[in-house]
Amino acid sequence: MLCCKRNFLGGTLPLAAQLFSVSQATVKRIWKLGKECKGKNLHVDVSSRKTNKVGPKAMEVDLNKIPEIPLRRRTNIRSLAKDLNMSKSIVHRQIKKCAIRRHTNAIKPAFTTEIKKARLEFCLGMIEEKPYMENLMFEGMSKVIHIDEKWFYMTKTTENYYLLPEEEEPHRTCQRKRFIKKKKRQCSLQQFNSFGEVVFDGKLGIFPFVVQEVAKCSSKNSPAGSLEDKPMDKVYKDITRACLIWYPCFFIINKLLPSIHKKWPTHNKETIYIQQDNAKPHVKLDDDEFLKEAAKEGFDIRLKFQQAQSPDMNVLDLCVNQNLVARSIGILDLTVLN
Repeated sequence: MLCCKRNFLGGTLPLAAQLFSVSQATVKRIWKLGKECKGKNLHVDVSSRKTNKVGPKAMEVDLNKIPEIPLRRRTNIRSLAKDLNMSKSIVHRQIKKCAIRRHTNAIKPAFTTEIKKARLEFCLGMIEEKPYMENLMFEGMSKVIHIDEKWFYMTKTTENYYLLPEEEEPHRTCQRKRFIKKKKRQCSLQQFNSFGEVVFDGKLGIFPFVVQEVAKCSSKNSPAGSLEDKPMDKVYKDITRACLIWYPCFFIINKLLPSIHKKWPTHNKETIYIQQDNAKPHVKLDDDEFLKEAAKEGFDIRLKFQQAQSPDMNVLDLCVNQNLVARSIGILDLTVLN
């Protein structure tokens, strides 16, 4: 395009304008700018000079007013923009620029001084104090049994399935979807010792809260008069401790204690503590029936409550119950007991 005098050759100006889809005046202006840079021995820069110089000027936003706005008015962009007297788009742009940050706030339990002190004493009680040990160590927890209850729903209101294009969609029904049948299981677990020895696996059992009722009418599952297993909708202290007429569904005396007598290592003669939370259906520490059964076969078994508002003190709440829920996904549960 250049000749020896640095001018356009004939016909190159309209050709360049057509090639870059611009006017000939634009080509001349860019050409002139390039020649000026060459004449001054500068790097040729023909980029646009309009950047940050054209268009509407950025609006000055005073964000110092935000701390003065009550938190209840800062839960969404609409109310925040109204109190700042600006549009929602301006607030949204400030969020994109990280001038305003979005914070998800979770409510925390209100611990009183007494509860904090009790939690600290509970943790300090797990420290072994032996004269021959130079450093303090936590107990192996080999004498503590954790018990806890968990509701399991027989099905969900909405399920996701992967089907073939020609496969028929499943049809699920229930009497009322707001009252899906559920069952309650109580789990007991004795923790492993600190050495990882497989002397006792700690699995004392998972026991369902069910009751046997007489079938009033005949059905495809059972004739009239036969006993059917029904889940309990509510569990009271008498159910936890005492026996119902038809089915031994209570947990501590007829379920947990025989399991301890059968599975507990014979060499471990320490005092066994059954740790439970502070739910109303749980048995009291000085319950006469429990103390009578716990003293059998030479065992020293005692009950104790974990600290109030402390679900993190129970290994079942921390991991085991969540693992059971995850494993139950994909398993067809047809009966109350399985």
